[in-house]
Amino acid sequence: MSKHINIVVSCGTGMATSTIVEQEIKQILKEENINASIIKCSTMALDSNLENADVVFLSTNYKLLDTVKWMSVFSLISGINEDEERDKIRKLLHEVSDS
Repeated sequence: MSKHINIVVSCGTGMATSTIVEQEIKQILKEENINASIIKCSTMALDSNLENADVVFLSTNYKLLDTVKWMSVFSLISGINEDEERDKIRKLLHEVSDS
């Protein structure tokens, strides 16, 4: 049985591209039947939102330490290699929810 996971989606301002990524992640969660909560924030507020995060998706160039699983998902914005990116997101979400 998969557990509920906490997801943080972050972009430079926490408003524009993170909203697009949030909608894409919600769709993948629905397709994969994964139970999750999503918080959006700016990269400035990212550190204060990591405490309960199981996974972080970034639409901007920002590198996190290995204290939390994370993935850059700019392909969801640019459309370049978008299908490959979705597959990687699915795999990571299953990995986190099944752990």
